[in-house]
Amino acid sequence: MFDCDKQVLLQLPEKDFEAATCIVCKADREGWVRFNGQRIYYLEPKYANKKVQVKLTYNKVVLYDKELNKIAEFDRLYGDKNYTAIHWEQW
Repeated sequence: MFDCDKQVLLQLPEKDFEAATCIVCKADREGWVRFNGQRIYYLEPKYANKKVQVKLTYNKVVLYDKELNKIAEFDRLYGDKNYTAIHWEQW
């Protein structure tokens, strides 16, 4: 039966499908972006009180400005505690 099924299977797409959720968040007055409850990601103070695009994948959080330029990329935080992600090397 599998040999019969193989004859009618479709080709896989050439482009990979990226499973991601995209949302818009507003950074607070100090540049912190909060979503998904207790997860907090820190941007530069110049993004304070500005809206940012957030792309969530299973392992990454990527933040973009309003022109869709990448601001920062973080490993995604999981768990029940208050977690904070900061890129110290950018300072």
